[in-house]
Amino acid sequence: MATARLEHINMTVSDPKATAQWLGRVFGWKIRWEGAGMQTGYSVHCGDDTSYVALFTYPETPKPKDESYVTLGGFNH
Repeated sequence: MATARLEHINMTVSDPKATAQWLGRVFGWKIRWEGAGMQTGYSVHCGDDTSYVALFTYPETPKPKDESYVTLGGFNH
């Protein structure tokens, strides 16, 4: 039986670079990629060779909303 795994999760944070540095210290992960988001915002992908956390920030100050992409701590996919 094959083992299931998550390739990535995407979540909104206030500071992707600082969050990636923290994850690197805690889990020994590295920044795999960083740059402009697909439609807007900025992302940092932090993880190992097989999986990662995509840390996303919206260009405006995030405010709590039902839409996870603009809500801090929201898991987007």
